[in-house]
Amino acid sequence: MVVAPGTYPLLESIDTPEQLRREGRSGLALLAFGALLDPARKIAERLDATLVNMRFIKPLDEDLVLALAARHRAPVTIEENVTLGGAGIAVAQLLAAEAQPLPLLQIGIPDRFIEHGSRDSCLAAAGLDLPGLSTRIEHWWASQCEQDASAWRAELRSSDHHA
Repeated sequence: MVVAPGTYPLLESIDTPEQLRREGRSGLALLAFGALLDPARKIAERLDATLVNMRFIKPLDEDLVLALAARHRAPVTIEENVTLGGAGIAVAQLLAAEAQPLPLLQIGIPDRFIEHGSRDSCLAAAGLDLPGLSTRIEHWWASQCEQDASAWRAELRSSDHHA
């Protein structure tokens, strides 16, 4: 497939384009670390979000994370790992160090005991199955969009008073 330059600006900025699974237009970026790429893909399609397969946590692909931050309003990290000290924390630290004040949702295994069981039942208990991920990401993204709309309305009211 031949694509005109500039059609997929994010894809053109990534050294390893196989990491980009889907380029969305909503402003939401899903950074999938590990085995949760397939449910993340389904969510990305529904929300018109960019989806990136981060492939590994260490070393963190800082250039890719910063490229995503420059082109998106909000990233979500999704990992089948504990969130405490995980990939989401590494992304948050990088964004803070680079003065990229973006809202960030970190999704992973909570720091609590999860009963033993099948992989699917453990993922469901942790909210890492497709329904759990969908609900969490969709509610969070809706709240981010509402905050953006509220800020825009306040700015509009403020500019009306000054005119």
